[in-house]
Amino acid sequence: MTLATLFALVLAGRLGLRARMAAQVETKTLQMTDVRRVVRRIVLFSLGFELVIAVVLTARLAMGYGESLGRAVYLGVFHSISAFNNGGFALWSDSLMGFVGDPWIILPINIAVIAGGLGFPVWFELVRSWRRPRTWSVLTRLTLGTSAVLLVLGTVVFTAAEWNNPGTL
Repeated sequence: MTLATLFALVLAGRLGLRARMAAQVETKTLQMTDVRRVVRRIVLFSLGFELVIAVVLTARLAMGYGESLGRAVYLGVFHSISAFNNGGFALWSDSLMGFVGDPWIILPINIAVIAGGLGFPVWFELVRSWRRPRTWSVLTRLTLGTSAVLLVLGTVVFTAAEWNNPGTL
């Protein structure tokens, strides 16, 4: 929805009533005039987060794996966008298995997947009131709580199931 709204803004320079109403519902803004501001914030947040991850990946691929700068930039940007949007795409035949022991590749990818999965409404609420969890909406509480439980429980179950398997751990 954000992408469609952004395209409407770029192509037409303004949003029609139908596009504004759809974006208003999707972004949970209170007034129609807020839609443009919210879409701008979402785009800036996405690009900023993806850029940071892309820089880390690019640096690691160029310095640690001998990729040319152009190829490292391409790979870093592609995998940053794919991870943040939970696309699950990788440009290597073994996905990311070749980097399993490299935290400079795996951790930024994991951070991007988790951050992208939280969603914009949760991030914006955390930025506004991260020191006041009592004021968080039900959506933010459920999203953070469920994400934490799934991450911890998944780690515990995976570790328990694979502890004696030398092929994985």
